[in-house]
Amino acid sequence: MNSGVYTVKEVMDILKISKNTAYDLIKQEGFPVIKIKNTYRIPKVAFDEWLNKLTKTAWDSKRQYKKWFLGGKAIIN
Repeated sequence: MNSGVYTVKEVMDILKISKNTAYDLIKQEGFPVIKIKNTYRIPKVAFDEWLNKLTKTAWDSKRQYKKWFLGGKAIIN
């Protein structure tokens, strides 16, 4: 069955980030996440829109770019 949500593990694989970084990310304001008891699920459509928005916003020209930070570490350099 093709689910409409990602698991934290799937987000880790997509973004190539560690487990700790993934859990820090889901706690960030604006990140689309659903908490069900002790389990987190990330809606695929909302996540894909969030990622596309982040990517589009990160590059403001060919010469300049904005750094987006998560816990003091740049997500996009």
